[in-house]
Amino acid sequence: WSTLWEMVRGASLRSTDFLEAVRQFAPRETDRALVQSIVDRASVVQRRYVPDDERESMASLLTGSAIAALRSAVDQDLRLIWARAAAALAARAEDVSDLLDLVDGHWSVAGFDPDQQLRWTLATKAVAFGLDGAAERLAIERLRDRSDRGQRAVIRAEVGRPESGSKHAAWDRIHGEGYGSDYLTRAAIMGFQWVHQRDILVSFREPFYQHVADVYANRDHAFAESYLRWLIPDRWAEPAELERIREFAGGLGEQQGLLRRHLVEIADDVERDIRVREFSATAS
Repeated sequence: WSTLWEMVRGASLRSTDFLEAVRQFAPRETDRALVQSIVDRASVVQRRYVPDDERESMASLLTGSAIAALRSAVDQDLRLIWARAAAALAARAEDVSDLLDLVDGHWSVAGFDPDQQLRWTLATKAVAFGLDGAAERLAIERLRDRSDRGQRAVIRAEVGRPESGSKHAAWDRIHGEGYGSDYLTRAAIMGFQWVHQRDILVSFREPFYQHVADVYANRDHAFAESYLRWLIPDRWAEPAELERIREFAGGLGEQQGLLRRHLVEIADDVERDIRVREFSATAS
């Protein structure tokens, strides 16, 4: 699997062929650590390397395979891995709804109980996709999980609403009074961008470049890195945005060396994303 992974990243194996291999062979594996490693790599490949016009359909196939593996697994830990994988990979509202039926008890797997992490993942996606009852579901999960994790999960979910007004309010709060602490504000930052919300998020690209240098100059390292990682508009692997990242990095002064280095690293990743997607789209 490591060799196949490197072949994908080196644009010598189509990303979709790798994911088809995951669908065919990974459910047969019984080693928990290996399955988790395969699932983690599949999630990255799906998110970064699949051509746009195949992304949702491939994600739906992967989600279906993960659900099938969940149903057939006899090991409880493997069931949980596959359930979490299905939730992480789901990129269509319909697939999220199917998995919500699992946590709601409309269908079940003998001997498997959804854990809170799975519930939070699906509740967050329900909000991000604007599903009916998402707000009520979020409130129920908050009552179920009153921990710090639950507080962060609610914030992360709420900023993911697919509504322009909610996005602008969250953006202003991130750059203003925050959410009570840097720790909680970072949770908001992490939940802000979703691939399927591209049209809503376009208007925040220019403000990102206006703010990021100030964030690096005035906020602590952890906050600044989170800000860059989660708010830079790199998820769509667009050549024009790659050019903009490189141009912006090139215009930074000597005192902004850390930001410039991080931007160059991100630009290199985006360049690979573009190259691998193009190879996967054109290779026979």
